Amino acid sequence: MSISTMLAQQQRQQQITTTDRGLRQAMSGEIVFASVTDAVTWAEEWTRRPDCGSQIGRLMRKYGTGDLTRQEVIDIAQTISVITAQCEPPTGVAMKCVYGGYDMDRDIALGETIGAHLAEREPGRRKPREKLNKLGHVTIKAERAWELYGDRYPYARMAHDIGVSRQQFRKGIHWPELLHQARELLRAWLDRAIRQIGQALRDRGWLA
Repeated sequence: MSISTMLAQQQRQQQITTTDRGLRQAMSGEIVFASVTDAVTWAEEWTRRPDCGSQIGRLMRKYGTGDLTRQEVIDIAQTISVITAQCEPPTGVAMKCVYGGYDMDRDIALGETIGAHLAEREPGRRKPREKLNKLGHVTIKAERAWELYGDRYPYARMAHDIGVSRQQFRKGIHWPELLHQARELLRAWLDRAIRQIGQALRDRGWLA
């Protein structure tokens, strides 16, 4: 088995563990989530899986959902996913990227959006747009690694992904400032989406 395959399997198992933990909070007799991020992680995982129906059935038997049927639980997951998608762009996409698991095309698209914002700022005007897009992409990956798995995305790996030296990235002109701006931008989008999704979940009685 190759190292890349082993790493992919480990990441997959981490995601399953994270999702099951969220389900224990959500499915303890009724659908009530402890937080917006728990709700989005749960909904995105189970609406994305090809075996969504059978998996939810297994978990319903294990954890219990009161009087809810399996189809009602699936409908709730799909509703939360739609609520997230309908958030003001690009805030809903940001939520799905960070809390909904890895999707390469989605990550790249949001990374380019971050890159476009950075290019409009003074430090960004001095960097190639391609590298700004890559900075946006690694910012998403780092935020997801921390939020879903509690893992840090190393500076050396960020620098490698962007195509600059670690020394440049840590202490060079503009890169530390641009990374800070990218993080602040992404987190501002997440905060806006959390407020909007939270209101929708509270209206439905799905948020504690």
